[in-house]
Amino acid sequence: MTRLYSPDRYDQNFVLKVPVHLALVMLYVVRHLFIVFLAFNPLPRLSGAFDFMRPLVSSPAVLLTDLPGFLVLFAWARREPGAYRVWHWIWSNGRSLLTVALLSHFLLLAILEGAEALKAFNYRTEARLVIVNLGVDLLLVYYLWRFAIVRDVFADFPEDAVRKEK
Repeated sequence: MTRLYSPDRYDQNFVLKVPVHLALVMLYVVRHLFIVFLAFNPLPRLSGAFDFMRPLVSSPAVLLTDLPGFLVLFAWARREPGAYRVWHWIWSNGRSLLTVALLSHFLLLAILEGAEALKAFNYRTEARLVIVNLGVDLLLVYYLWRFAIVRDVFADFPEDAVRKEK
């Protein structure tokens, strides 16, 4: 870590807490997994409520773009003393994994929907949403690599009793 932060930025293990904006980025990266849960919910009461979300996850490749982000989210849950080295490795490479997730989603969306969305005089709402989604992906990549707090949070892991890999 290169900077010192105020004491309220640290948790009981003396590592930097994950800021709310970074937590929101991690949840955004795995949004398709939540959509699958909502769109294909087996409860009879909710069976048709989220049918409009099914086209958002129509391609299994879209779900694959969420896997690196899911690993980072899971490593965040395992960020405690005595964690296995694999969680430490995933957490310390969290920025890169989130970037891979965002850029792979960006490329997949650009390939699948980009040509249609960038046609001149295209006023379809779906095309506008694709362009906004592409922009948000790039904006979040910029956020991950621009701000020092993000770098420092991913560099900080409680290391007193790191277990061997299992």
